[in-house]
Amino acid sequence: MAPPFTSRPQGTAHSERLGPSPAACRIQPSPARPGPALRGGVLSREPGCGAQLRAVMVAPLYGSPGGRLARAVTRALALALVLALLVGLFLSGLTGAIPTPRGQRGRGMPVPPASRCRSLLLDPETGQLSLVDGRHPDAVAWANLTNAIRETGWAFLELHTNGRFNDSLQAYAAGVVEAAVSEELIYMYWMNTVVNYCGPFEYEVGYCERLKNFLEANLEWMQKEMELNNGSAYWHQVRLTLLQLKGLEDSYEGSVAFPTGKFTIKPLGFLLLQISGDLEDLEVALNKSKTNHAMGSGSCSALIKLLPGQSDLLVAHNTWHSYQYMLRVMKKYWFQFREGPQAESARAPGNKVIFSSYPGTIFSCDDFYILGSGLVTLETTIGNRNPALWKYVQPKGCVLEWMRNVVANRLALDGDSWADIFKRFNSGTYNNQWMIVDYKAFVPGGPSPGRRVLTVLEQIPGMVVVADRTSELYQKTYWASYNIPYNDFLHDPLSLCKACTPKPNGENAISARSDLNPANGSYPFQALHQRSHGGIDVKVTSTALAKALRLLAVSGPTWDQLPPFQWSTSPFSGMLHMGQPDLWKFSPIEVSWD
Repeated sequence: MAPPFTSRPQGTAHSERLGPSPAACRIQPSPARPGPALRGGVLSREPGCGAQLRAVMVAPLYGSPGGRLARAVTRALALALVLALLVGLFLSGLTGAIPTPRGQRGRGMPVPPASRCRSLLLDPETGQLSLVDGRHPDAVAWANLTNAIRETGWAFLELHTNGRFNDSLQAYAAGVVEAAVSEELIYMYWMNTVVNYCGPFEYEVGYCERLKNFLEANLEWMQKEMELNNGSAYWHQVRLTLLQLKGLEDSYEGSVAFPTGKFTIKPLGFLLLQISGDLEDLEVALNKSKTNHAMGSGSCSALIKLLPGQSDLLVAHNTWHSYQYMLRVMKKYWFQFREGPQAESARAPGNKVIFSSYPGTIFSCDDFYILGSGLVTLETTIGNRNPALWKYVQPKGCVLEWMRNVVANRLALDGDSWADIFKRFNSGTYNNQWMIVDYKAFVPGGPSPGRRVLTVLEQIPGMVVVADRTSELYQKTYWASYNIPYNDFLHDPLSLCKACTPKPNGENAISARSDLNPANGSYPFQALHQRSHGGIDVKVTSTALAKALRLLAVSGPTWDQLPPFQWSTSPFSGMLHMGQPDLWKFSPIEVSWD
């Protein structure tokens, strides 16, 4: 997918909060000391600096013939400061700024541990929830994080919930324990990607107000639908997804308390981490004057390949993203949710899921999932370039795409049911071509079953189209997806751009390396320019691997026949990339939680 957020380049300032404390006179993203990744990215003054700076600037002026002018300038500066404070207070309702992780306050830059396991316990007498270290058999949920980013490019998070507790408490607890083990990574990922989105000193007030209003109206509409349809399996899963997000945010902020009745989600809090794909389209639909999605940019590549003699079926996915997003987490969720809210409901078929993801993100976002139901689901982005269709993007009557894919993954048993669930309440945002591979329908070495192995779904605002492409898969022996809607003729984009100088372009590869495009080249549109963007991973699974919920994975931009990407030697060394390795040169690994 392509990013809607941008990190601030070297030499500019940013702030987590909108104003300095009276004692500190410090404008910085957090109380953390700036490390190498923040070089030039923090405007900092020592305590008392405001008064000292004012004395240096003002005293000479008052002693000169231009004293009245100096006083006028001083008054103007004071007025500007007051206005800035008022704007800051106003924007504090818009910005998604977050605090330093609990365990790191006052300690400087957050450093994630090599491994951490935490459990959430419920006191049956008081009803209080408490986080404890380690894995406890009576826990509502537990999570373990293994941070191997420096060694493999991935952290690994495993999360389990306890079926002896009700679904709502399980969902909330899942969010709580995930944040508890990964708070430092969440902090760094937020700083790398989201801290300036609708935030201090870099914002469009009108757009940010419209976005906040849209999200609030959408959340309110979903709350009403959950109340009106309290027996629905669909709305039960929507509620569980929102409760998981609520638990994630509460845990990070150190205020864990299970919400009873109606609960609220901050529209520009951790929800921003979930809607990064939806924002690509919301920015356009809500008339943001400058969108962060480069025109002409691809988003991902996918390949579904039958091996000779139908001996095996491989599914592969390559995520395209800005390099600031390369703080990666491979996740395993093992929930014990029921399909619906009724006590007699069966367990949801997609309770067990493996997916590539990011800190603080409770879905894949790439997207790539291996499900316990026997499905593998993945997508590439096709987008929407028809302005007439944005009228279908409305806050009421829609569920944003990130949540619809979570619900479909959890409830579906096959491609048909997945498509039927996903297409409900089409938001018209994060418009993708989805591929649903049903390994239960694939017979190794056997003939084509005719249908069910591959279902393809495409979404645009106002329309969702679904087709079974099993026969075509067996006829051609592969299905490829390159961020364009399906067509019946052979289309090979190659890597040459006739209008470019030089003609070979890293953006047009199956796994892009736009950082290698010359900065002084000539390009017809933005996506072909040099930028910190490209393919940032590969995930591959097979019949046997998928059945065991395993995969092969590589993290980082491709480097086989190219120089490996290295932050310190790249033109983008000043961009925030907290927590990332400097050199991205990792070999494939097999991901397994056995």
